[in-house]
This record gives sequence, structure tokens and C-alpha cells, in this order.
Amino acid sequence: MKKIIILLLLVLPMLKTAAQAIAFTPGPDQNGLQIWQQGGREISKEEEEKILSMLSKETRAKLEEIKKYSKEKYQRLLINNRFFSGTNLEVFAAGGNNSIKLYNENLRKEKDIEIDVELLALKCKSSDKEAAQKYKNELSSKLSELFDIRESKKHDELAQLEKRIKDLRESLQERHDNKQEIIQRRIQELLGNPKNLNWE
Repeated sequence: MKKIIILLLLVLPMLKTAAQAIAFTPGPDQNGLQIWQQGGREISKEEEEKILSMLSKETRAKLEEIKKYSKEKYQRLLINNRFFSGTNLEVFAAGGNNSIKLYNENLRKEKDIEIDVELLALKCKSSDKEAAQKYKNELSSKLSELFDIRESKKHDELAQLEKRIKDLRESLQERHDNKQEIIQRRIQELLGNPKNLNWE
């Protein structure tokens, strides 16, 4: 039961964040650029400051740099990082579960690398040939790191699915082996004679 509660604590906020991300529709700003909007409007200054305040100083600096290149990417990354701030993630680790803490650290690292990737891509596009090559090499390295993190997550998901399948197979076999007993118990329940199931 404890594992189910922890899993729900992890999954529900992510589903909410995903639903909010889907609700963001691009719309033109004054310069005809596409910006991300929330519920048909651009993120307010207060919302922006609140999200930024939850992020690390280094992450905020990278996002501000991205904002100089592309307001659209800045707003999208800002929204995507709203849930993945340190404050929210610490809640899941409060129980002292090491696997949850590791999950949170990996999630935080993945989000940081995604920001690095976006920033390097923007720098690469706006630089001369020599600098662009340097940024391209860094971009390749960061993408390799991001790929490894995501592959690791997929391996973990696969291991969990395999365990779930194993548990289901064992449960099915146990039910199959005890078919007649299960049927007899259900008959007693339906007929309202649970006392017949008692030892004495």
C-alpha cells in the first residue's frame, strides 16, 4: 500500500503538468514570433518570477540567456521546469526513500541538460563557423549524456514491467491452483453463509 501511495505521489503531479503543457498553445507576440501561452495568455511577470525563484541560480542564468535568443523557447522551458523545481521534488524524498531521491536527482539532471541543449543549439545557430563548431561539439556531448539518462529510465521501466509480469504470472498460477476453493468461497458469499468459512 505504501508503494502505491508513493507511486501516486510521483505520477499524479506529472500528469497534471503534462495536461497543463498540452493546454499551452502557441500565439504570436508583437513581433510575430510564436510564444507559449497559458490558457490563452502569456505567463504573467508574477508567474515568471515565482517559477524562477524555485530554480537554482545556475538554471535561472541559463534561462535568462535563452530568453535573449528566443522568447518562445524561454517560456516553454520555464513552464516545463515549473514542476521540476527543487522545492516540489524534495516533497517526494521526505520519506527518506533512496530510490525516490535518486529518481528526483536524475529528473533534475535531465531537465538541466535539456536547458543546456537548447542554449547550445541557439548559440550554434547565431555564431560564426569556428564558434559554431565548438558549440556543436558541446551539443553532441550533452545530447549523448541526455540519451544515456533516458535510456537508463527506459531500462528501469522495463525492469518494473518485467517484475509486474512475473508477479501477475505467479498470481494467475496461484488462482488456477486454487480455482475450486475460490469458487466455493464465492458461492458462500453469494448465498450469505460466510460462517461456513470459519474454522470451527
